[in-house]
Amino acid sequence: MLYIYRASHRQENRPRKRRVRDRALQEHGKQLSCRGRAGAGCLMPSGSFWCSPRGVEGINPELKLCLHLRETSSEQPEHCGAPPEDTPRTLELENNLLLSLASVWQSFYLLRTQTGRQAVTGERGVIPAARAQGRLVGGGRESAATHSFFDSRQRERSLPHQHMSTEPSLERDLDGLGKQATDGHTRLTDISGGTEGGSMASIPEYYASKNVLITGATGFMGKVLVEKLLRACPEVKALYLLVRPKAGQSMEERVSDMMTCKLFDRVREDNPDFHQKIIPISSELTQPGLAISPEDVETLSACINVVFHCAATIRFDEPLKHALQLNVIATQQLLGLAKQMHHLEAFVHISTAYANCNRKHIDEVIYPPPVEPKKLIDSLEWMDDSIVRDITPRLIGDRPNTYTYTKALAECVVQQEQDKLNIAIIRPSIVGASWQEPVPGWIDNFNGPSGVFIAAGKGILRTMRANNDAVADLIPVDMVINLTLAAGWYTAVHRPKSALVYNCTTGGINPFHWGQIEHHVMSSFKRNPLEQAFRRPNANITSNYLMNQYWILVSHKFPALIYDFVLRLSGQKPQMMRIFNRLHKAIGLLEYFSSQDWEWNSENMSMLMSQLTPEDRRTFNFDVRQLNWPEYIENYCIGTKKYVLNEDMSDIPAARQHLRKLRNIRYTFNTVLVVFIWRVFIARSQMARNIWRRRQPWPLAVSRMQHLRL
Repeated sequence: MLYIYRASHRQENRPRKRRVRDRALQEHGKQLSCRGRAGAGCLMPSGSFWCSPRGVEGINPELKLCLHLRETSSEQPEHCGAPPEDTPRTLELENNLLLSLASVWQSFYLLRTQTGRQAVTGERGVIPAARAQGRLVGGGRESAATHSFFDSRQRERSLPHQHMSTEPSLERDLDGLGKQATDGHTRLTDISGGTEGGSMASIPEYYASKNVLITGATGFMGKVLVEKLLRACPEVKALYLLVRPKAGQSMEERVSDMMTCKLFDRVREDNPDFHQKIIPISSELTQPGLAISPEDVETLSACINVVFHCAATIRFDEPLKHALQLNVIATQQLLGLAKQMHHLEAFVHISTAYANCNRKHIDEVIYPPPVEPKKLIDSLEWMDDSIVRDITPRLIGDRPNTYTYTKALAECVVQQEQDKLNIAIIRPSIVGASWQEPVPGWIDNFNGPSGVFIAAGKGILRTMRANNDAVADLIPVDMVINLTLAAGWYTAVHRPKSALVYNCTTGGINPFHWGQIEHHVMSSFKRNPLEQAFRRPNANITSNYLMNQYWILVSHKFPALIYDFVLRLSGQKPQMMRIFNRLHKAIGLLEYFSSQDWEWNSENMSMLMSQLTPEDRRTFNFDVRQLNWPEYIENYCIGTKKYVLNEDMSDIPAARQHLRKLRNIRYTFNTVLVVFIWRVFIARSQMARNIWRRRQPWPLAVSRMQHLRL
């Protein structure tokens, strides 16, 4: 039945109704897939719908509406906000009036759809539970009382409106409402479009016929993103890659080399002509306007639907001016280009989980920047590089390097455009080799832990300062890319009002510690050794500074000097000391992150996973709970051997034989060293002999026995 009450009645019962509403939302509620002018709504377990909008077109604003559609007469009216039996009702509309209202309702909905206005389902689709309950998500609070089944607002965007895929489902529900009203058992069911991803387009379906712009496509994460899009979303229309000439290679040559690497073997098998979907665009992030030609700007503005901004400098010791140009100013210019794109539906920015590493607990919000980006850019513009270098430590404050500092500024720059663009921010922690896709253990660089693993496998790295009990927050690159593509889909389909932040980390869900990594890396390289190892793998992690310095002297510098001396005698150029110096510098930059713990909130990542269909969860899996760390570290170490050092797995027996030779050499050297020390420092030293005799009781006993015999 449909009950209409006057405002005076609602005022008298407001406290009780509010308690009923809150209890229903918390215990039984199911958030709607729509936003309204005002009010809130929920679906009850029996299928009834409760709604309390403050104003509806065509109905007197002084009246309050409560729609109670009962399946059976046994349901208690108070569960949906109906008045108690002893409360007088102003008006009761029977089933015939309900049928008329449903028809008017449906006609109003269809009229709005035909005129191009936003559908009744609303601009945002399924509202996450965290947002419906008023939790802090993406930098803002929203109360459940702002969601309603009636939506008369349309977002003021420059983007052309695209109807949600839930419209047919809702239209069928409204048709069913009119047909069922005649029997007196009307039930409004499942008006929430896209719950659990059921009626929404899947991720491959969404990216079909879409034009995607990717920056940093020739980098580590960019390559995996391009490969995943081509393989998992084969109907994607085109991928536009912003690429710059580098190291004597043209833009086309760099893209061609990228497509011939082993990463694209699976795509090449499925679609040999996949390169036809890749369109390189000449660009330079350090130049005004990104150095994109006017013709290319016009092309991108007319066709791009989704932007993935992966380009950045990841060097921890980058000069502040250069890091600011690549990570902040380039992001500003790309956002300016994005605002010119007529069909843009989502802008996904890749940040880092350590952008706010000066905090121990990091939520999925955009924190205030350390300084206003525009003021810093204007100030550094006229400064000499030497002056900037001198003031950099004071500018970055309690952050360890310019990378994390400029990434925090870039997030602020992105947030400033959240009212004009649909934005998502991905914050991965330490990105490592792939977990499953396209092949386990794929890696192509020495950055981060990869270089440390290789140095340990070669026997060069013998000691490293870190906290054995600290969490090593590694995240596989394929999980990051799966989350990125899913976030792009969710942002485009649901259009959140503010930028959503996703902390892509493992430490809070599936932790793994540096001490465990040391054990598994050493075990893996002993089973699958690298070729031409310098020494047998035997690295040690310690948190003691003095102990670490001692082992650096004994296990790093002293062997390096001996090796370089041998190279000089043989007429070769010494190199080991230079290698160790570079290694110590790299490890020193990682020391800040390997000696501390952080806590990241990952509710948005869990929410996004719940919105995917079962098929999408398998194809775009970013559930870190499924990660088996020993197996992953094993594949990671093998990946450095196969894909970074380009070593053949068939040569493992020879590499093991080489390790046995190194072991024998070590035992022989230690034996010779002990004999040498004995002969030089003990046998020829009267003081050493006296000390030796005092500490050994048997010479005195022998002399006494000889005296007794005499």
